[in-house]
Amino acid sequence: MDARQDIAPGLFGALDDADRSALAEHLERCGACRAEHEELAELLPLLELVQPSELTAAPLLYPPVPDPQHAVEAVRAEAARLRTAHVAD
Repeated sequence: MDARQDIAPGLFGALDDADRSALAEHLERCGACRAEHEELAELLPLLELVQPSELTAAPLLYPPVPDPQHAVEAVRAEAARLRTAHVAD
């Protein structure tokens, strides 16, 4: 199992029981994946700040279908922008 590719879907609740359990077991053993999981979990609240129109690389669908990897990248970019803006203040 490539646990890294399951981290974002796991946070979005998109894994079945077997994959969710395997990911949880992996996170107990792997500090690098656990750190990435924790970082992404902290960023999830920022998803509310991202507007679908700002996701220019993703096609806009109705109803919108979340792309976890693209959403994570957008949240990371927004978090970096907010940190930069905060430092500038």
